[in-house]
Amino acid sequence: MVPDLEALTNPPRLSPHSPFHPAPVTNHRSYNQRVLVILQSHDCDCSQVLSRFQGRCVDLVPFGRELESALSGRFQVKLERVSAQVRTPDLSAAYTVAEFMLNLLPLRRPVERGELEEYTQSHFAVPGGGFRLSVDQDFLTIRHRQGESS
Repeated sequence: MVPDLEALTNPPRLSPHSPFHPAPVTNHRSYNQRVLVILQSHDCDCSQVLSRFQGRCVDLVPFGRELESALSGRFQVKLERVSAQVRTPDLSAAYTVAEFMLNLLPLRRPVERGELEEYTQSHFAVPGGGFRLSVDQDFLTIRHRQGESS
């Protein structure tokens, strides 16, 4: 199951016709299997670039909560965040990272280079020189409760 990232920018609803419906996870017979979904955290610096310039970003947390509720306690749904950073000594490399983040979803409007450079300079420059962008990742793990001991 590969979710559509565009659909995750609006909290998904779990229906039988949704690409996020838990049936592919919950219908398997093996209690030792797990499903892992990894997405960049919605509130890290790189996601905020997307939010600032496109007015949207992907948030796995509401989806995890809704999925946990839909699975009625038969499955363990666990959300963990792993912190990560990109550090670079110059604006050019930091700009490249920010520009890459803008391409995670289809662009609604092109972003002018100067506008993104100014945002990168003002939000990611660190005292003493260089740039730092957080790229935290959210890990959503789904497994059958009977498989917890494995």
